[in-house]
Amino acid sequence: MKHSHLTVILLSYVLSACAHLPGFDAQQTQADIATQTAGEVQDLPTFWAAIGRQSAYNQIQWANDFHDPILESYINKALQENRNLIIAEARIRQAAALTTQAKAGRLPYVGYGLSATRGGLIKNSSLDSATIQPGSSGSWSPDIWGRIKSSEYAAQASTEAAIADYKAAQNAIAHSVADIYFQIIGTEVQAQIARDTVTALSENMRIVNAQYGDGVVSGQEPALTESDLATARQSVLVAENAKDQLKLALEILLNKYPENALKTPSNFSAIPTPPEVGIPASLLETRPDIVAAERQIAAAFYSLEQAKVAHLPEISLTGTLGTSSNGLLDALDPTNIAWSAATSILGPLYDAGVLKANVEIAKASQKQALANYRLVALGAFNDVEVALLNIQSLLAQEAELKLANDRAKEALHIANIRYEAGEISLVDVLTIQQRTFGTGSNLALVRQDIFTTYVDLNLAVGGSWQK
Repeated sequence: MKHSHLTVILLSYVLSACAHLPGFDAQQTQADIATQTAGEVQDLPTFWAAIGRQSAYNQIQWANDFHDPILESYINKALQENRNLIIAEARIRQAAALTTQAKAGRLPYVGYGLSATRGGLIKNSSLDSATIQPGSSGSWSPDIWGRIKSSEYAAQASTEAAIADYKAAQNAIAHSVADIYFQIIGTEVQAQIARDTVTALSENMRIVNAQYGDGVVSGQEPALTESDLATARQSVLVAENAKDQLKLALEILLNKYPENALKTPSNFSAIPTPPEVGIPASLLETRPDIVAAERQIAAAFYSLEQAKVAHLPEISLTGTLGTSSNGLLDALDPTNIAWSAATSILGPLYDAGVLKANVEIAKASQKQALANYRLVALGAFNDVEVALLNIQSLLAQEAELKLANDRAKEALHIANIRYEAGEISLVDVLTIQQRTFGTGSNLALVRQDIFTTYVDLNLAVGGSWQK
C-alpha cells in the first residue's frame, strides 16, 4: 500500500512539473505564421503598375464569357479525364487521411480479445480441461505538450495546400485547352485568308492568261501571278497542317485517341471585356498557387513545433479488464473479473543528436517555404502585370490593324477598277492585294492573341473557368 501511495505521489509531482514545461501554443504559432508570411510581401503597391490605378476585383467565369458551348464542353471533358488531376485528387485524399490519422492520436484506444483453449492427456480424456479468456484493454497518451496537436495542424495545412494545388492544376488544364482551342480557330482563319487569296489570284490568273493570249501583256504578268498563286496555295497547306496538329494535341488533352476528329468554330466570337483585376494584395487570397504556398508555410511552422516538443517526455495510461474460467457462464461472473492499470513516462536521455537534428531540418524546411512563398507571389504579380500590358497593347494593335485592313480593302477595290480601265499595271494590283491579305493575316493573329491573353489575365488574378 505504501508503494502504491508513493507511486501516486511521484506521478502527481512529475505531471505537475511537466505541465509547466513549454509546449505547443497554437495561437502563437498562427500569429507567427501570419507575421512571417506578411513580411515576405510587405512591399506591395496599392495598384497595378500596368494600369496605374486601383481596381475592384470582379471574378468571372471566363469560359462562360466567350459564349462558346464547344469550348466549355472540351474544358469539362479534359478536367474529367486528365491524369494529372487524378493524381492531385489522390494527394488530397492522402493528406486528408493523414489528418484523420493525426487527430486519432489524441483519443484513447480501446480493444478487445477472446481466447479459448482446451487440453488434456491423450490416454485419459477425463482429465481434459477448457479455458475461456475474454478481456479488453485500453490506452491513452495525454497530449500535454501538443506534440500530436501540432502534427494534426501540420497535416491539416498540408491538406489545404493539396486542395489549392488541385485548383491550380484545374486552372492550368482549362487554360491549356482554351489556348490550343483558340490557336485552332486562329489557324483556320489564316487558312481561310489564304484560300481567299488563292481564289482572288486564280481569277487574276484567268484574266492575265486571256490578256497574254491576246498579246495585251507580256509573259511577265502570268509568271508573276502564278508565282503568287503557288505561294498562296502553300500558305493554305501550312495553315491546315498546323490546324490538324493542334487538333491532335487537343485530343490528347481530352484523353482521346489523336485522330483529328474534333469540331471547332471557323472564326472568333466577339472579344470579351477584360475583367477588373483588383489590387495586388487581393491576389494573395485568389491565386491557388499562392494559397498553396502559404499553407505550406503553415505546415512547416507546425512541423517545427512538433519537432521542438519531441524531447519532452511522453506519458501513457493503460488498463486491462479480463477474466479466465472453465466455462462461459463463469467467465461472465463479476467475481472472476480482474483489472489492472498502469502509468508510464518515457523520455529521451541520449539520442546522439537525432532530436536536435530534426529541429534543424524543420527550421530549414520553414525557411524554404518562406522563400518559395515570395517566389510564387512575385511570379503571380508578374503574370498579372504582363497580362495587363499585353491586353492593352493587343487591343490597341487590333484597332490599328482593323483600320489598316479596312483601308487596304478599299484600296484594292479602287486598284481593281483602275486596272480594268488600264490605268495601272497588274503588279500594282498584286502589291496592294498582298498588302490587304497581309493586314488581314496580322489582324487574325492579334485577335487570337487577345483571346489567349484574356484567359491569361483571368487566371493570373485567380479567376476560374466555371461557377
